[in-house]
Amino acid sequence: MNTRLDRTRRHWFLLALLLAGLASAPLPGVGAESTGKAIEWIDNLDGALTRAASEYRSLLVVFSSPTCPWCLRMKADVLSDPEVQAAIEGLICVEIDTSRDSKTAQQFQISGIPTVALVSGDGRTQAL
Repeated sequence: MNTRLDRTRRHWFLLALLLAGLASAPLPGVGAESTGKAIEWIDNLDGALTRAASEYRSLLVVFSSPTCPWCLRMKADVLSDPEVQAAIEGLICVEIDTSRDSKTAQQFQISGIPTVALVSGDGRTQAL
């Protein structure tokens, strides 16, 4: 496996998440400060969109499956990384299990997993 390529992909992913987090982060002095808690993952997109709209926040939607080795690796190596967790802290994080929720996967035209999407509070896909 090409370690340099893996490192480059990881850095681009971190940069994208950091920019997404900065775009939706609350202004200094407004709202709650960082709590250092683990990221809360939601599995209900409709509930997350309702929450995002009321809190004026964006969503990070991860499409995966428990049987997908690359999905498991992304969760273990990337999403659990403290830098990534800090970058996505301002987002509402949603994990869609495509084996259980194929309707949502079809709605986003997901053709392979893992796939990460940045979605605005009004449900528009900003990046896929």
